[in-house]
Amino acid sequence: MPNFDQAKREAAKKELHTLFKGVASNKVAKIVDIAEARQHEVTRSEFCKLNWADLERVMGKGVMADRFLEAAGNLDAVWLALDTNQNSTVTPEEFLAECLDEPYCSYAEALEAYEILRDQNEFLPVADLGKAIRAIGMNPTQQQVMEMAHKYDTNADGDLDRDEWKCIVDDMMKFPKDDRKTLMAAFEKVSKGEKKGIHAEITTEELVFVATKLGHGLDVAEVKAMVDVVDANSDGHVQFEEFVAMVQKLPAYVPAEM
Repeated sequence: MPNFDQAKREAAKKELHTLFKGVASNKVAKIVDIAEARQHEVTRSEFCKLNWADLERVMGKGVMADRFLEAAGNLDAVWLALDTNQNSTVTPEEFLAECLDEPYCSYAEALEAYEILRDQNEFLPVADLGKAIRAIGMNPTQQQVMEMAHKYDTNADGDLDRDEWKCIVDDMMKFPKDDRKTLMAAFEKVSKGEKKGIHAEITTEELVFVATKLGHGLDVAEVKAMVDVVDANSDGHVQFEEFVAMVQKLPAYVPAEM
C-alpha cells in the first residue's frame, strides 16, 4: 500500500475536491446528507476532462502508474477501472480510496444499507450483519463478521444501532481489498488470447468454470447470474476490470474443515 499518512490523505483529498469541482456539473441532490457525502461527484464525461498530470501531482506518479497499470494517461480507461459498481459517478473520496487500493463507502450509502436491512425492526439484527457489510461492497470472512458482532453488540441483545453500524463500517474499511496484481496474474493465466494486462479477456464460459472452482460455495447458476451482470456489453467475454468487479462481490472464502 502507498505510504499515505493521515495528513497526506487529507491534503490529497482537498486537492482532488478542487480538481473534481472544476469539471463537475452543478447538480442538486434531493437528499441533503447524500448530497454532502457525494460532493463534487463526476460522471464519465466530466472525469475525462481532468488532467492526468494534475492527478499524478496529487497522488504521485508511482501510485497512478501502479494502480492503473496500462491505462496510464488514458482517462477513459482509468474511468472503466474506477466505476466498478456501475453507478456512473465517482467522488474524490472514492478516487482516493481506489488509488490507495482501499475499500470505501460513504456514510450515506452505509446508512441506506442499514435502513434496508433492518426492514421493520428498530435496529439491525446481528444475524444480518454479514449481509449488511456485503451490501456496501465489502467482503468480510465469517470470522471478521463474528468479531465485529462481538465487539459492538456489547450488551448481547442481538441488535446494532446506527452509531454501532457506523463504527463497524469504519473498522471494515481498514481491511485491505483484493490485491490487483495477484488478480491480474490469475486472470492472465486463464486468458488464452493475445491481449495482456488490463486488455486481457476470457470467455464467459471459462469464467463460469473457474469461478465455481474458487471455493466460495457458489453453484453454476449463481456464477452465471454474476457473470451476466459483469458482462455489461453481452459480448460473451469478460475484461479484467469486469473480473475485478465480480471478485469483489464474491462471498468470503471459508476453507472447508479437513
